[in-house]
Parts: sequence; C-alpha cells; structure tokens
Amino acid sequence: MRLLTAVFICSLFIVSNNTLAEPDLKKQTISYTQQTHTINSVILNELRTFVVQLPKSYQANSNKVYPVIYRLDGAGNIPLASAVIERLQNDNRAPEVILVAVESTNRLRDFYPTVNKEPQGPVGEGGGAAKFLAFFEQELIPLVNKNYRTHDYKVISGASAGGVFALYALQANPELFQAHIAYSPAVWWNYGALVKSTKSFIAKTKRA
Repeated sequence: MRLLTAVFICSLFIVSNNTLAEPDLKKQTISYTQQTHTINSVILNELRTFVVQLPKSYQANSNKVYPVIYRLDGAGNIPLASAVIERLQNDNRAPEVILVAVESTNRLRDFYPTVNKEPQGPVGEGGGAAKFLAFFEQELIPLVNKNYRTHDYKVISGASAGGVFALYALQANPELFQAHIAYSPAVWWNYGALVKSTKSFIAKTKRA
C-alpha cells in the first residue's frame, strides 16, 4: 500500500439532513471570517459544535478551493494554528487553508481507540475512536465539503489525546486524510498500545 500521509510528532506547540443551519456565530477578525455551526450527529448520538475559519482570500476568490485542516479540541487552538500557518506562508511553504476546529464533549471517549487498563491513567475510559472517525468520514467532512470550497487535501491535527486520534486515523483509514499531525501524543495510553500498532503499521507500509 502506498503511503500518502505524513506524520509529525512534536512536543511543542444543530444541523440535520446534511445541511448547515445559519451560523449561530459569525464574526470578522482582522483578516479571517469565523463561522460556528452545530451538527446533530446520528453516529455519535449527540450535538457537536465546530468552528470554520476561512482564509483571507476566500471571499475575493470565488473560484478558488482550499485544503482543510481539521483541528481537534476546539476553537481555542485556532490562534496558534493560524500563527504557525501564517509563518509558513510568509516563507512560501504553505498555502492558505480552511481551518475546522471541532469542539470536544468527551475527549477520552472519542480520541482513544482502546479502553485504558493502565493503572496510572483513567482505567475504563476510551474506546470510541472508531465511532468518532466514522463521524468525520460520514457526517462532518461531507458537510464541510458541501458548504465550503474545499480541496481534496485534508489534514487531521491534535495534541495529547488528540494526537493519539490523529495516529489512529492514519492506521484505521489512511486515505481519509492526506496528512496527520500529532502534537505530543499521549501514546502511554493502555500500556503503549498505539506505539505498538503504529510501529507495525509503518513497517508494513514500508514493505508494501
């Protein structure tokens, strides 16, 4: 299998019927427009909020499409993500992107693929990553693609538990995202289960 994704591990740094309702928040920042939406997820059986930040040129270039970065743990991470992206853009190393920040409700449940048995952590938590990934594939991404001018190139980005989910997505559905960014992923979870699976996945990919 050809590996089409990139992994970066570092220690820094109510909608229904598949249509978006009017944003319940729309504000113009200095250069960006942000829109907040809520989706009624059938897969997760709950309401989920996500914030979309549009590129500076989005309104002016009506025919342009943009890569999408899906950032876990909500809009509080948008300022840092924007600052990093702008720095890369200033060096001509990154394009303009659409940022989609997904707010968390139960991050331990959603981000970890296995239930934790490690006594030093919250025993019995986790195990919902497969369902959360299905939410992305079947509900969130199609909805964003339908309502915004998106490129096929998609990135999943998360820190700590979110970093674990990014690595899980790489293994469980490697074609869904074209890049996976894991900031200081909490790979100790469940006796390092994800470390073992990631090593195995990379080894198999290299041999393919």
